[in-house]
Amino acid sequence: QLSQGMTYEMIFQKPRIFARRQAAVRRFLSRFSAEDCWQLLSHAVSIDKKIKGSEPGNPWDQLQLFCLRTA
Repeated sequence: QLSQGMTYEMIFQKPRIFARRQAAVRRFLSRFSAEDCWQLLSHAVSIDKKIKGSEPGNPWDQLQLFCLRTA
């Protein structure tokens, strides 16, 4: 949406991102590409499945890896 000429303020209105959270969201968006975001979302889904027992593996190890990827 940024590449289409929209401003951050316009983008933040639709999902109702509160003003106090907008700075953190901007920092996140400047650090990660759209592809990175999809990979992180996919990893979060995998962690959720491990927590619920529908996927084998240790969720704590995966959660630690997720945190390291985003730090």
